[in-house]
Amino acid sequence: MGTVTDYEKMYDYAAAAIRRVLGPRARIGPGNFCRYCTVAANTSGWQGASYRPNSHEASYWAGVHELMEHFARGTNWATGAVGSPVDFLTLSNYGQYGGAPTNKMGYQPSATAASGVLLNQFRTQLGAGFEHATLELHEFGAWVNRHWRVSMEPGAFGAAWTLANWQAALASGISRAFHWGFEDSGLPGMSILYSSVSHPRCYLDLSLELSIYLLCSTAEF
Repeated sequence: MGTVTDYEKMYDYAAAAIRRVLGPRARIGPGNFCRYCTVAANTSGWQGASYRPNSHEASYWAGVHELMEHFARGTNWATGAVGSPVDFLTLSNYGQYGGAPTNKMGYQPSATAASGVLLNQFRTQLGAGFEHATLELHEFGAWVNRHWRVSMEPGAFGAAWTLANWQAALASGISRAFHWGFEDSGLPGMSILYSSVSHPRCYLDLSLELSIYLLCSTAEF
């Protein structure tokens, strides 16, 4: 894994190339940050030097905060100007987050609400000029069941979980959630929920303010 500075350079040069080819209206943002998963080497700067794995300390996000400072007030590596373009901020968000199986947040929608709080903190740190940046989940799902086995939103329970977490996302300012996928055989909860509220296409407009884009296959419906 590279350092925070390595990422800044990659981002700025990639953003400049995208805007050069696709035009100034192309939406650009950093990759989705993983909540409490990869622990980087101490020399990379992504976590604080005192960070303890799986402790959920604020120092886990030290590198991301440094990255926000670069985006807002740093010198762009590609252009030499101040700042970098940011049109969206993202996290991955799964139902199993919160620590070991015996001490996890599990399926609580509060885990999704916490993602919204964190993303809002990142956007606030960016400051003036970045109010337009949307808050999004670029990996979303339950992922594991209460027995700690991989299970993508199983059955009716999964449908209820998905709907409750969509509501939590909307209330916390998250505007888009990209589903991780439909790997289930049979009838996953997402299909149960979707078939009951919308036309069977891979798009669901939950409200005028929240659109959930599903990366899926219509074969599941």
